[in-house]
This record gives sequence, C-alpha cells and structure tokens, in this order.
Amino acid sequence: MSIADWIRERTARNREKFRAEVMQEGFELGRAEGRTEGRAEGYHLGYDDGRQGNPRNLRRTAHPTPTRQPETRLLTPRRAAKAATARHQYRTSQKGAPLMPMNATSVSHIAICVRDLDESLKFYCGALGMSIVSDVIQDTTTGGLPHVYAHRRATRRQVRLAYANGAKPTLTMTSHPGEAPDGTPIKLDQVGISHISFTVPDPKTLAESLAAQGVPLAAPLAVWTNAEGKVSSFYVYDPDGILVQFDAGAGG
Repeated sequence: MSIADWIRERTARNREKFRAEVMQEGFELGRAEGRTEGRAEGYHLGYDDGRQGNPRNLRRTAHPTPTRQPETRLLTPRRAAKAATARHQYRTSQKGAPLMPMNATSVSHIAICVRDLDESLKFYCGALGMSIVSDVIQDTTTGGLPHVYAHRRATRRQVRLAYANGAKPTLTMTSHPGEAPDGTPIKLDQVGISHISFTVPDPKTLAESLAAQGVPLAAPLAVWTNAEGKVSSFYVYDPDGILVQFDAGAGG
C-alpha cells in the first residue's frame, strides 16, 4: 500500500468515527428533548457542513465554538421543512377532527396575576405611563374560571391597561381581594411566560429615569450598555418581582 492510499484509508476511517460520535451526540440530545429523530437530527445538523471535508472539519462542526449566533440562523430551510412536515403529520393524524388553523390576527392581551393591584398600578401607570381601559370585579365561582384556577377563589379584580390609545395587546392584571396570593415569578430559563417586553424609542434614557424613581433594575445599567455607550435592551422588576423588558425593537 502506498503512503497516499494509507492516508486516504485513515482519513476515511477517522471521518466515519467522528460521524458516528456526532450522530450519537445528536441522539442523546434528541432523547433528552423527547425527539425520537434525535439520531437523524445529530447527523443532519452536525454533518451537513463538515461531512465533505476532512476529520478536523467534522470535529469542529460537532463541537462549535459557544458563541451567540444571530437568531435568523436558527430557522434553517431544513428546520422549516421539518416544522411543516410535523404540522402535516399532526393534522392528518387527528382522524375526525376539523383540521382548521388558528388564523389569529393579533395577540389580544397578556395577563399577569399580582399581589396588590394598587401597588402594581403605581408602577405600570405611574412610572410607565400606561392608561386604564377597564377596572372591574368579577365572580370566579362559576363558568370556566374554576377550571383554570389553582385554588378556589370567590372574586377577582381585573384591570386592563393599554400602552397607547387602542394599542394591542393590552396588559390584563388580576388580584383577589381578601385572599392570600400564591406563586412566585420565574426567570428566563424557567418554564412558563418569563417576562413581558415593550419596544421604546430610547431604552437608555428610560432606564436612567426608572432607576431615578427607585424602580429596581434587574442588573446595573452598565451591564446593558455596549462599547458605544448604547443600551438596546434592559430589564426591571415590577412590584411583584415580575421581569419587564424594554428594547429598541430587536426583541429577544
């Protein structure tokens, strides 16, 4: 065997070895996330860019540098196709069920439960300048509400707020007068709706204004400030410790 043939054989052997390692890694990740197609996911996402190269390319593809990538790269054509296939498979598997999409036109409202509505109104209306659309007391003992409550409640106070005239979604806040509150707010890495966010024209100026009013920032303003001295996004805590984000329009 010539040296060239030996190199080609070892290269092919190493390529298959690394390919198997990444497939197994993809399988483990997929199984952890409940995806039965994890092995195929590991192959496709781990090899598409590397399988035509040398073993070092395969290893680099299998273990990418842990840097934050632009969000637009997350929705690749392959993943979009898989999502479309999943929707089709779900709809065709629901025998006898009407296969109708939601056809939503907007998000109507975001609802949060608070301990003390008056204290919350001082923040959302006083500090942020939101306006009250409605303020009502509702019976929570009949209809569908008892089925979506963790505890039996007699009544609730519901206040709807708007950040601009006629703007959607509205922010719906509820409390239960005379009854002990329950639950604690969550952070961004916990299951559930972790925060609400508003797009504002000047996040840095707003952050400085809120801090001057005594509103607790989730981190020092310097953390949210880039090298150019600009702030594109920051978080504060409302009176219940719920995270509220303000961004310059990039979201996230």
